[in-house]
Amino acid sequence: MGGPKYALKMNGKSILSVMLDQLCWQGRTMLVVQDGGKTVDGQERVDRILADTIPGQGPLRGIVTALDCCDTKSLIAVPIDMPGLRSAHLMWILEQGLKSQAQRLLLRRMVCGHAVIEPFPAFFRMCGTAPIRNLLDRGRRALRELADLPDTCVIGAPTSWGEQVWTNMNTPAEASAVGARLVTRRVDSAEGI
Repeated sequence: MGGPKYALKMNGKSILSVMLDQLCWQGRTMLVVQDGGKTVDGQERVDRILADTIPGQGPLRGIVTALDCCDTKSLIAVPIDMPGLRSAHLMWILEQGLKSQAQRLLLRRMVCGHAVIEPFPAFFRMCGTAPIRNLLDRGRRALRELADLPDTCVIGAPTSWGEQVWTNMNTPAEASAVGARLVTRRVDSAEGI
């Protein structure tokens, strides 16, 4: 991306604020950050901010950090870079997760005639962290590998969810395509002293 995703801005607002506005989540919220010393624009709107327990291991480690610190029986994991998600999407996956007996619930959709597992949004129960830790201990960090765990349920996402739901921003071009831009502040070496 050329900088941290939390520095993305859309219409002058931080990507975190945009996501929180669109999701309108009524429950508790947590933000897992890689570096606990950084301030994320909009973090004052989140109930709890957690520093990743082992930075540099990607979103799967962030999920374990969230599960370790969550005080509810389940959670929905959402990345900061999917501005097409809305509250209705999260409510639907929450309902499906609570109906299932699975420890984890992932979504699958059809892309060009092929079934694709989408890592986010995803539903997790608190008691399902040991298999995820095992994946990380073996150096396996791809979120899609959660689908291979025995207590994971993969279900089809509603076909009514348009392509915009699945848009995420991993490159400056993808960010630009959805109207986001990376805003970073240049720090002179003298300023850091």
